[in-house]
Amino acid sequence: TAPDFQAQVLDGGFVCLADFREKRHVVMMSGAVTSPMCAFEIPAFNRLQSEFDSKGVSFFLLYTRESHPAENYSAHQSFEQKLAYARDLQRLENVKFPILVDHLDGRIHRAYGVWPNALFVIHKDGRLIFRSNMANHRELRDFLNDLLVSCPLNPLNKS
Repeated sequence: TAPDFQAQVLDGGFVCLADFREKRHVVMMSGAVTSPMCAFEIPAFNRLQSEFDSKGVSFFLLYTRESHPAENYSAHQSFEQKLAYARDLQRLENVKFPILVDHLDGRIHRAYGVWPNALFVIHKDGRLIFRSNMANHRELRDFLNDLLVSCPLNPLNKS
């Protein structure tokens, strides 16, 4: 079972993983403004989100700790600073899917695995069914296509 969580959405409100149970599969990529691999994958993930949203798959970027803190983006000292960095990532990289901002202590990131640019797919039944320590849009597209063939989202198929 995937660890449940509640996270603040960058644009307001909160998201609970449990809200998606029996409704939608969830894709969650971790990242930060100082993660070059996150920046590299975002354009392709924007396209995947657009392609798979109508097929019952929700995409999120979990904003975690800074991968490479330095003078422009230091390690987070407050949640407000973390929110500001997440806003910068959204603006600089044109992130089109919701950004969830992890708690200052990184509890969601730690619950799933602390790789800096990890990728997770959570089945609509609540199971963690895919984990990769490095997000890869090609691998994800193949996985989602296979998942939707074996488990189409419709009221008659509850698997």
